Amino acid sequence: MTNFNKRFNKAKLDTVAIQMERNRLSEENTKLANGLRKYLDSLTIPERLKRKYNILVTIKKKPNSPRPIPAPWYQPPVVMKKPAEEEF
Repeated sequence: MTNFNKRFNKAKLDTVAIQMERNRLSEENTKLANGLRKYLDSLTIPERLKRKYNILVTIKKKPNSPRPIPAPWYQPPVVMKKPAEEEF
């Protein structure tokens, strides 16, 4: 075989291998996209459940008891003044 034929056959084999890999990756991508779509669909709440009263979906607007005010992280030290001395 001539050197040209060897290089031509190598290029042709590489082209076919790349096309086969592209097809395989395309099928894998389709499977993954369908799996992701099914997962995301399972996370959404169906319309029929949104219309009904559902304890899992109910959101309270006001809490039952008031929240305590959180203490600040830093409280400055309290400085005590000496009582003024009386003059005699």
